[in-house]
This record gives sequence, structure tokens and C-alpha cells, in this order.
Amino acid sequence: ATWISIWNIFLPETSILENMLMELSSLQIFLISLSTLLASVLVWLCSWPSTRDMRRIPGRTGWPLLGETLSFISAFSSPSGIHSFISVRKERYGKVFKTYVLGRFTVFMTGREASKILLSGKDGMVSLNLFYTGKQVLGPTSLLQTTGEEHRRLRRLIAVPLSIDALKKYFKFIDSLAVETLDGWPGQPVYVLEEASTFTLKVIGNMIMSLEPSGEEQEKFRANFKLISSSFASLPLKIPGSAFHRGIEVAFHIEHQILFGIIFEFHLKYFLQFSFFFY
Repeated sequence: ATWISIWNIFLPETSILENMLMELSSLQIFLISLSTLLASVLVWLCSWPSTRDMRRIPGRTGWPLLGETLSFISAFSSPSGIHSFISVRKERYGKVFKTYVLGRFTVFMTGREASKILLSGKDGMVSLNLFYTGKQVLGPTSLLQTTGEEHRRLRRLIAVPLSIDALKKYFKFIDSLAVETLDGWPGQPVYVLEEASTFTLKVIGNMIMSLEPSGEEQEKFRANFKLISSSFASLPLKIPGSAFHRGIEVAFHIEHQILFGIIFEFHLKYFLQFSFFFY
């Protein structure tokens, strides 16, 4: 009876203490959530361009923080690709329009005149700058990542193997592949974007890695390229199984596969020359 009385005396105080702890935990969670939200809004406001900068550019920036990211990712994953996202807004706003995707204010420029400006980079007016996901997947030494003198140096390195004289030996392969591709079109639906992408990757795979236009290695090469492309418009979450994580892994694998092939070819050539000398 004495222990029951003592328990009854301290029970209200224990309940009050538990309630206070629960209220304190709820208050802490609320304050942390509120602080995170305010910090996100502050970062968004600081990174958002001024109204004066955006005033003369047609288009819309969508929802706060998200912008039109969901529509962009949905279009990027569709069969028609990002072109559906661009074409709808091009018809609505014109060849140049603004939006907000993947955490960045973005201006899309379409048409021949825009291509000349972007590709020439005249007077340093335009420099290439990928999304965060693209930067992480391709790495800092990518041709699409570098600017200025480093970019020109990399372009000079690839200019020789991609020159007209160097490409002449692939003309016969490209011609036969084009005929073979066109022969397979009659009697079935043709998705031009998919066919053009497949044709281009077959040519690139043969030029860079000596891959045959058909076969397991070619299929794997095209599948890896699609994984890397899809990771550009994914959420930057390095979680196993996510598109972003798969893109980083595939890019790393391809880079080392090509590097291993170059080293192996060099050593094989050296070994054959050495063997021929002693023979």
C-alpha cells in the first residue's frame, strides 16, 4: 500500500514531465523546419534575378523554388525528349523565352541566329555552363565544362581526329550504315529523333571505340549513353539506384574503359614492334 501511494504521488509529476518533453520536441521540430524553409526561401530570393533583368524576356518562371522543373523532367523523360518542352513554349513566347528549371533561372534560345551566337562564343559573350548534375556526371575536364584557353586547347586536341581528312576513312562505313538504316524503315512507324540518335551513336562508337554497328557492346554503349543523358535532368541525389547515381557510375566506367583501351593499344603496338625487331 505504501508503494502504491508513493507511485500515485509521483505519477502526475512524471506525466507532466513527459508532456513537457513532447511539447519541447515538437517545438524543436517546428523551429528546425521553419528555419530550413526560411533559409531555402532566402537562397531562392538571392539567386533569383531582378525583375528588371527578366522584364523584357517573355516566358514564365513557374512555381516558387520549383519553377517548371517537374514539367522539364517529365518532358526530358518522354519519347520526344526535351524538344516537346521547348516547342510548346516556343509557340507561346517565341524563339527566346525564360523559365526556371533545376534550381536555375534559364533562358532558352532557338533558331539559326541563336545557334551561331552560342556555338561561336564570339568575344567571350557566351560561355558553356552545365547544370549541377551535368557538371558532376561529366567531371571538370569535360569539353562542355571548360572555358577560355583550356576549352580551346581541348578543341585543338580533338580537331585532328575529327578533321575531314581523318573522317574520309569512315565515309564508306557511314554510307553503308545509312543505307542499312533506311532499308529498315518501310512498313513500320519511324521515330526520327530516336533513329537519328541511334545512327549517330553507332558512328561515334565505331570511330572512337571501333564498335560494330550491331552487337552486345554497341547496345551496351548506347544504353550507357542514354543513362548519362537522362541523369542530366535528374534530381542531384547520390542514392544508389537513382538516375543521378547511375549516370556518375556509367560515366566513370566509360572513361576508364576508353583509357584502358588506349593504354592497351599502345602497349600492344610497342610489343609488336619490339617482337618484330628481335625476329
